[in-house]
Amino acid sequence: MSEDKKPTQQYAIGYGEIVQMFSRRTAATHAAYLLPHLRSGMTLLDIGCGPGSISVGLAKSVAPGELRGLDIEESQVKKARAAAAAEGLENASFDVGDVTALAFNDDTFDVVHAHAALEHVKDLTTALREIKRVLKPGGILAARDLICDSCFVEPDIGGDMAGMWQVFISRLVASGGHPQIGKQYRGILSDAGFGDIEASASFDYYGSTAAVEFLHQSRIANFFAPAAVEADIARGVATREQFDEWRQLWDQWVTTPGAFGAYARGEVLARKPS
Repeated sequence: MSEDKKPTQQYAIGYGEIVQMFSRRTAATHAAYLLPHLRSGMTLLDIGCGPGSISVGLAKSVAPGELRGLDIEESQVKKARAAAAAEGLENASFDVGDVTALAFNDDTFDVVHAHAALEHVKDLTTALREIKRVLKPGGILAARDLICDSCFVEPDIGGDMAGMWQVFISRLVASGGHPQIGKQYRGILSDAGFGDIEASASFDYYGSTAAVEFLHQSRIANFFAPAAVEADIARGVATREQFDEWRQLWDQWVTTPGAFGAYARGEVLARKPS
């Protein structure tokens, strides 16, 4: 993408320390549903590549085929390039780009992969049209996204912990995102003209002491980020007193024996008709 063509998408959750969560993701842990379908020599487009932690595994799976990674945030593209360089990958390249305006010719890729990306895209119809356009006939779209209704933290320590999830969902909706898209993909992709649609689901889970502490810190950096809190208060979806209560509950939860949390994600494989 040329420097004068800026992405139009916005990332509702924001970056900050949440980038650490992105870096924990790998192809083995977060794209396992796709890996059996990858072959040496394939061309693959990774939408919303973030810091490239999943991309490097995908690039290895299709080598010597080419992986192209796109993200709306230049800082993430730089991290992805560094990750590929650290792995010595010569078949991976990364650029700033927008899924609603892909700078690729028709019928270019065997696979388009998007992890935790399409849930944030306001103009989903255009994004799916663009993805289908750049896929080769018979090519695969692989997407993995949130099912917010099935995310959870345990145990129930009382108070209004559920209210945190509702505010999180409201942030996605306010930015044009799709908080339940992970369970809606079969219908969405059928309407978009894809075929051979196969859906599944899995969890990103936090079930050890270290993982629970990581989830605790990442949500402080994300959900309780001052700018995000002020925006939610201005939108009238929560009060400062509620955020103060939630922060106390969240700090209590992390020290509770048996603390466990998980993000539910729907996965889908679909093909562009031949």
